[in-house]
Amino acid sequence: MKSVISKLYNGEIFPAETVVPTDSGYRSSVNKVGQEINGLQEVLTREQYEKLENVMDMNAEIVNMENKAIYAEGIRFGIELMIEVYRMDENARR
Repeated sequence: MKSVISKLYNGEIFPAETVVPTDSGYRSSVNKVGQEINGLQEVLTREQYEKLENVMDMNAEIVNMENKAIYAEGIRFGIELMIEVYRMDENARR
């Protein structure tokens, strides 16, 4: 089994692309949003729908930036936790 470091180096780890929420309502919500968007496409003018698409694209970019920040904070927290646990173990051995 490859190490995590090797996988990171080789670009084999893509959490943002492989993690799917396990919440029971996730798929249902995704389907509802898709249905609403399809409904809007039928009633909006082409120009209005293009504006809606632009807003959705901008929102996706914002969510992506937020997810990157949350991911980075999670990594920092995990490392701080590991350091603290290691130091506790180190102090207990003395």
